[in-house]
Amino acid sequence: MTMDDLDRVIGAEDLMPQGTQVRPLGAREYALRAPGMASELRVTTDPDYYEEHTESVEFWSPGNPLFNAPETLETWDETSCERRLRELLEFGPRVR
Repeated sequence: MTMDDLDRVIGAEDLMPQGTQVRPLGAREYALRAPGMASELRVTTDPDYYEEHTESVEFWSPGNPLFNAPETLETWDETSCERRLRELLEFGPRVR
């Protein structure tokens, strides 16, 4: 999975953990608020942007505490999530 793939995921509400709120701020930059968080945090899926703004943005990728791996979620439906992820990566996001 690439950072481009993760950018598609963060933009697909049905692939994010239940209760997570994401709103776009700019190109590959988002405001993310997960359950239990008091406020939003800025995240990016762009490694170059992150390197230039490490003091004010989080890099949304595996290993970052804001990146929840599906295996850790009790409500994760493996079958539907895998199917939806495969569709997203093969065909791009649906127009809403």
